[in-house]
Amino acid sequence: MKKLSLTLMSLLMVFIGLAQSPCSQLNASMTVSQNAATVTATNTSTLPTGGTNVGAYAFTAWGDGSYGYPNPTDNHTYTTNGTYTIMFVQTWWDSSATNMIWCSDTDFHTVTITSVPLPVYFNFTFT
Repeated sequence: MKKLSLTLMSLLMVFIGLAQSPCSQLNASMTVSQNAATVTATNTSTLPTGGTNVGAYAFTAWGDGSYGYPNPTDNHTYTTNGTYTIMFVQTWWDSSATNMIWCSDTDFHTVTITSVPLPVYFNFTFT
């Protein structure tokens, strides 16, 4: 009987822990589409449910030193051919909890750019 009590107590602690931590519900996710050197990232993240004073923030690092905020989409045009890793960070918080809950999750995508537009130069001669 003592062993059973310990098992039930352990289960209860697990359920209480899950109920107090919505961070396990956060899933950072983005879809990426590409048209030549322009890439579009669309935020498809799953956010935790519940809470009374919640907020969310998304951030995209394009891999070339540029940053954006997909709310819900963000476009970026690369200026140099190459392979880039796009990092997407989704955060969520609930400040109504006794101790503020702050969650963060990350998603990565790789794009290869091979069609950066060449600069156009004009040569004018005035007479």
